[in-house]
Amino acid sequence: MPEPPWPAVREALVWAMGRSHAQRLVVQARISNGGGEEALAAFYAEAGRVVGRGPAGLPHPDEVRRLVVEAPQAVWERGTERERRRAAVHLAAASGMGAGEVGGGVLVEALAALMPGVDWGPVADSARPAESEGTLESWVEAGALVDPLARLQAAGEQEMAAARDVARILALAGFLYVMHGLLMPDNPFLACLRTRVDESGLAPIASQLAPQMAHPPGVPHALAVCLSPEIAAVTTWVEELIDEQADAG
Repeated sequence: MPEPPWPAVREALVWAMGRSHAQRLVVQARISNGGGEEALAAFYAEAGRVVGRGPAGLPHPDEVRRLVVEAPQAVWERGTERERRRAAVHLAAASGMGAGEVGGGVLVEALAALMPGVDWGPVADSARPAESEGTLESWVEAGALVDPLARLQAAGEQEMAAARDVARILALAGFLYVMHGLLMPDNPFLACLRTRVDESGLAPIASQLAPQMAHPPGVPHALAVCLSPEIAAVTTWVEELIDEQADAG
């Protein structure tokens, strides 16, 4: 199939992202910046409400499977989910008001909570001196780092095509990963894939990409995440496993 008309694709993605709840939250953060304590309190209250409604990923499929089979009346631990929701609020604040609003340490922790498959140690090591020297804002361009609309606007055709391929692979892996918890028949390849996803730290992202890619409003968010070169690099590890298993029949 021929490639789509990328200028029209970019226009559609930017239009959809610009009208999303997540982007409206970033805009509110920018408006609140410098507005005093009342404006900040209003932003964080709205951020908690918006982020609280969105998806935060599922528990580990082994835990879901245990609850479904062994303990259907039990409730699962939601600590990790709360951590990811707090991280999303911190990123919205950093994107709209600058990294100084949350601090370098909190910003790196938020990124690690939402993208645990990436080694954020070197980033944290460089953020600490930047913060102590008062150069944090120049150390990180918050909009390019955490603003999905800015990422889509800055992406070229090849970057968008690459992000689409990353999203396709991760969504497939996420679907197979999540369905294990819903009693999909298992085999050695699927067990190996779940282990690989767990080891990479991509589980929260992969499990969320599966429904996002199947739901049109989620596609711009999925592609914005997959524009990250760090996510693309870790995804290559998962793709190699799929290729190995395909070659082995």
